[in-house]
Amino acid sequence: MTGEWDYDEETKIITLTIEQGKSSSSDNENEDEDEDGAPPLFDVAFTIEVYNKDGALETTFKPSLTRNTPKVVLQAKVARSPCYLHVNPQLAAVLTLGTWGGRGRRFE
Repeated sequence: MTGEWDYDEETKIITLTIEQGKSSSSDNENEDEDEDGAPPLFDVAFTIEVYNKDGALETTFKPSLTRNTPKVVLQAKVARSPCYLHVNPQLAAVLTLGTWGGRGRRFE
């Protein structure tokens, strides 16, 4: 699963794109991959929390990816520039995506 996010300072909108597929950092061969070398698609729902540089929660996304909908694009208006995202915070899987105001941040 990969994702990117962007923040527009003028409109104060964060855009988050999440997609299932082959990770660009994966060099491992996997016997579960399809004939194109991509891993099989699956159904998954999780939470992403967006925080600003002061550590305050700005918004929460609840994306759901399925075998039939392997890519989602989500948008939300926020009060302050995002600094980091917590992916699936109930399991404490924290992913920091650069400094506040960053554009085009990618995660895998």
